[in-house]
Amino acid sequence: MLQRELARAVWLARSLLLAVCLCLLVTPPASASILDEVGDLLERLELFQGVEVSGSDHLTFQENSVEGSESSFTSQRWDTDTVVHQSSLHLEGPIWREFGFQADLSASGFGRNYSRWVVGYVGHDTALYYGDININLMGNEFASFSKSLAGWQLDQQLPGGGLARAFYSQEKGFTRVETIPGNDTSGPFFLRYTPVIDGSERVKVDEELMRFGEDYRLDYETGQLWFEPVDAPPRIIPSTSVITVSYESSGYFQSPGDLYGVRAEMPLAGKKMLVGVSLVAQQRAGAGATDTVGYQADIYNGSGTTGPFDTNFRPIIANGATVVYHGKSQTIERALVVLVDGVEQLEGVDYDAYRDIGRIIFRRAVPPTALVRIQYYYELQTQLQAGDQDVLGLDLTYNISDRLSLRTDWARSAGGLSGEAGDALNAQLHYSGSNYAITTGWRDVDPTFSYINTVGFFRNERGITNRFDWRINDNISLAHNYSKKKSAQGQSFGYSGYGGYDGGMYSPYQADDGLALDIDTLNTDLSLNLDFEGWPTLFLSRQSMSNSGGGRGDSDYTTNSLRFNWAPGSKLRLDGSLIDTSQQYIRLGPDDEVERLGSDTKRGQIGFSYSPSSKLSLTGNLGNNRSTSLASTDKSTSDTMQLSLSWSPWDKL
Repeated sequence: MLQRELARAVWLARSLLLAVCLCLLVTPPASASILDEVGDLLERLELFQGVEVSGSDHLTFQENSVEGSESSFTSQRWDTDTVVHQSSLHLEGPIWREFGFQADLSASGFGRNYSRWVVGYVGHDTALYYGDININLMGNEFASFSKSLAGWQLDQQLPGGGLARAFYSQEKGFTRVETIPGNDTSGPFFLRYTPVIDGSERVKVDEELMRFGEDYRLDYETGQLWFEPVDAPPRIIPSTSVITVSYESSGYFQSPGDLYGVRAEMPLAGKKMLVGVSLVAQQRAGAGATDTVGYQADIYNGSGTTGPFDTNFRPIIANGATVVYHGKSQTIERALVVLVDGVEQLEGVDYDAYRDIGRIIFRRAVPPTALVRIQYYYELQTQLQAGDQDVLGLDLTYNISDRLSLRTDWARSAGGLSGEAGDALNAQLHYSGSNYAITTGWRDVDPTFSYINTVGFFRNERGITNRFDWRINDNISLAHNYSKKKSAQGQSFGYSGYGGYDGGMYSPYQADDGLALDIDTLNTDLSLNLDFEGWPTLFLSRQSMSNSGGGRGDSDYTTNSLRFNWAPGSKLRLDGSLIDTSQQYIRLGPDDEVERLGSDTKRGQIGFSYSPSSKLSLTGNLGNNRSTSLASTDKSTSDTMQLSLSWSPWDKL
């Protein structure tokens, strides 16, 4: 009943707002008195007082000149038309007293348009929201998530300083995880599913988490990803690195599920202890639960070789298979189509397909200027598709003393991937000295534990983690990280997109049954920071990662880096880096043959920014990448040069 009445109130509020907007749009200037009367009426009723409206509209005219494969250019970019139109509108403000609303409308000029709205009540101790809400349930790492939902959320202040949050919603966005190999540029790289829900993404490069605005930029409408921060030199992503992006987007031909739960936390023992309880349940329904196959189209640049080109999902089904797709039983006559620059290739003539592992190998070299498009149907049963599940979590933070604290998170899952119950535990003890800090922990996540399907990077693993930070003096600091674990997925780094956990996609390190911690992972980080007044700030680091065992062989990855930045004056800033990355790995071929491969990449970059006045600024950078294969004489070299001049002679220009 409450839901029906509130929904009716929401409908009436939206209708009234629409009527007011229409009156403002269609009433001619001569009827200013009518507008005044409407404004006076709304003011007397205390309706929509303080509503803010903002937006933008961009119209671009352009022509493109392409040298190389025009098909590759137009197929991988959305903005190649002569005219590109983008627009957005944002409305926000009170409806009546404690009731307010927020709405966003946008048209990207490509793909689907995006809209979002929410209404809510915010009182002294209670807040209630309904609509398209972004829920962040934090506190217990195993029972937490960040999702875009359509439904209810209730926040309540509890006696004694406690807090509670409850929600019941339908999932609006779908979690996507993509692994993209580096290509010796700073981008753009292209996410396939758009529009991306604002702020939902998590981006990492070789296990290093990137920060929005500082390390990368992302166009949420088009899915274009650049590692070119504002007012800083671009970051070149070499071919020896792998980019992993977890994000939410609007779903196509899929049925979302329901997600509901509650989180409560309460301070105890004079606020020295914080105890939290979380319960989250996820229900899947519709096509996502009944379909036996999925469809995917993967796009690759030619490499000047015969491949291999590995699909993101596997195994690829056989031609003529009878399946359930979009909730309907049908026969797929052609389950695999391979195109090179739009020209279809023949299986067994132009290429060989190893469908069980999703591998395409051409019988002749594919030029680097060509575009390879692989369209295929794949079995859903072998994918990490979470079904109905729930997770119960308990967590405790206890400040034993001013210097010593304990943090524990425990959770139990039921259902989900494995269909079995699974436990997860993470315990950390932290000690802070006068100029140093030590953190030691034990992590144990059962292979049968199923995480709630949300944005992020998760692993089933067991082992120790340690961290040591030491501030030697005011100018020198040292940090050391060490972890050694048994894992079901392995760490993510390097070589052509093979790189461990793909967060819901097939993982090349995943055991065949998905229920074994059979991969040994090791991670060691050592860094030194030197910051002397009047001198360049230097940051030296060495990172080593390795995966051994599992179904894909052993792999080692090491990066040595030197970075500096220096501001010799208020108008000039210099920064640069020297990075050496090497990796060695064993790759298993389609017939289990062993290939011992590796590569080494050296990167150098220097940049500057000069601002002689508030109206004039000059920035530039130079970069060089050199990659060498350890198994052959293959080499790759790329250079980058960017120069930008910004001048504002007066306020309007």
